[in-house]
Amino acid sequence: MHRESESGTLQMLLGDFANRLNGAVDFWPVVCLAKMPLDRRSFLLEKSQQMQSVLVSIANVVRGGFKQHDLAALVEGMEDDCRRFMDAFLVLEQFHMAPLEQLRAAAQTLRESYHALRQTISTMVNTLGLDLPEPIVLNPDRQKYFARILDNLFDTACYYRTDAAPVPASNH
Repeated sequence: MHRESESGTLQMLLGDFANRLNGAVDFWPVVCLAKMPLDRRSFLLEKSQQMQSVLVSIANVVRGGFKQHDLAALVEGMEDDCRRFMDAFLVLEQFHMAPLEQLRAAAQTLRESYHALRQTISTMVNTLGLDLPEPIVLNPDRQKYFARILDNLFDTACYYRTDAAPVPASNH
């Protein structure tokens, strides 16, 4: 049986990961597509490393304290989906040069991996009987907001391939 402190730690880590995942969908497209005075690739790599660190912590807690729940496959799936998510953003960052089919595939991968990661987090929370952290429970308006970003990402990237396009704004 897992200790209450491990449950609390895992709940906090899953909430932190979900929050970072939502933040990535909300802000990283702006970083990728906007003309900003920053090294976009370095920003994405740094933020990706931070997400990976949280995921490593989740994996360590699950593998150390929740062995009886056989969550190894879920953790491995999260690791794979997280890599796909991050790699797709690195393609999006190259939107001016990437072939259109590669951009389309990256946008599709972002949509699929985002939903897969959110579903895996929910499955883990439900399997372990944890309380749903705030970032995991999205109200219908937030769900629509993230869906709209992901559903329009390819078209948005194509639009910003021209130098005349205005800077995309975050829709808070």
